[in-house]
Amino acid sequence: DLFGQGLFTLVHHTEEAIATGNIDLVEQVFPNVLKASFDLQQHLVVTYQEPTYHPTSAIFDPTVDILELSGLAMAYAVIQDDDSDAPIVEAWIERIRSLSQPTTAATSILNFLDQVDGGPSYGISPRSVARTEWEMKLTNRIVEVGYAVPETFPLEEPPEWNAPRLIKLLGVHRSLPSITVKPRAIFAAEVIAPLSEEPEEILRTRPSLRRYFDKRDFEEAKDSRKKPMENEPQDTEVASA
Repeated sequence: DLFGQGLFTLVHHTEEAIATGNIDLVEQVFPNVLKASFDLQQHLVVTYQEPTYHPTSAIFDPTVDILELSGLAMAYAVIQDDDSDAPIVEAWIERIRSLSQPTTAATSILNFLDQVDGGPSYGISPRSVARTEWEMKLTNRIVEVGYAVPETFPLEEPPEWNAPRLIKLLGVHRSLPSITVKPRAIFAAEVIAPLSEEPEEILRTRPSLRRYFDKRDFEEAKDSRKKPMENEPQDTEVASA
């Protein structure tokens, strides 16, 4: 309908503003885009129900789009070394905390994402093509700034991967530029999950967040192996008298 077309047009321009670091525009439009996405999502869930309608992945698009945009914003902010994602994080926190049951609302969003990324397949929505284009734009930027996973060669020591933590979670390779962990999963794990107040052992079992935690654990384990053990004896020279 016209409301959906208008919203997806706004979402398109919001993604452009996020990718270019246009903080003023993001701050101006994102809270309204977030509210409109929730409104449309509620309409779709209530209206398109069986047996009158057969559910497709399109009914999830408003929430998936807005979560994906939010995750992209976090990544671009790291690449640009600015706070361009701050208006987005603040809008989400303000929106959820304004509800009568904030923890339940945050949990509902996580449940929704589980259904999208870990539940039965509902086919491919045309919006998934747009989200793939957003991710490809991000992967190209990661490669351009030199944050892609370094190439490794047999019998050689792996080169140092000097990239920020969040970029490492995305896991973009120069030779195969694709994203390992979806931006929406990163945003859900790092912003929505704390608002739900669920313990980490529960969050780790969520289908939509499992890959995020696996990748985080893997990168943290690699980093810990590079650091010297605490209290490890240091070599000292003893000067002879």
